[in-house]
Order: sequence, then C-alpha cells, then structure tokens
Amino acid sequence: MKLFYFDLETTGLNPKMDEVIELAYTTDDKKDIFFEYYNTEKPIPYEISGLTNIDREDVEEKQRVSESESIKTLEKLSKEGYVAV
Repeated sequence: MKLFYFDLETTGLNPKMDEVIELAYTTDDKKDIFFEYYNTEKPIPYEISGLTNIDREDVEEKQRVSESESIKTLEKLSKEGYVAV
C-alpha cells in the first residue's frame, strides 16, 4: 500500500469559518515532499500562532489555498492509489 502523510494548520477548528494557513505532505516513497503557507482573510488568533508558530507575517505575501496547485496534487496522489494518513 502506498501512503502519503499530510499536516494542515488552520485559523481554528470550525471547518465552515476557519481557513487553511499551512499544508505539508510527503509520500512514503519520498516521490513528493511539499510544504507551503497560505494567506487568509481571517486574522490568525494569538492562540493559533502560539500553537503553530505561524503568524500574519508568515502568510501575508503568500497565495490563498484556493489558488494553489497543492490540493490538485493531493487529488492526483489519491487517484494514483496513495492512501492519506
């Protein structure tokens, strides 16, 4: 079985209100290794910055997650038979 491991950081825990600010993933065969910050219209709460060590300065010049090709790459890995962990 082929696996890919991913980590998301968000502005909070509500999937309807909060936004992704970081995505990282790798495959078990190291075919793909990826890390990227994303800009958000929402402020990053102090508690989230303390937990993730990501603040406004880290994301302010970055693209939005909706503009990134990274989600399409995750979909491609899934279609290639990789299982998310």
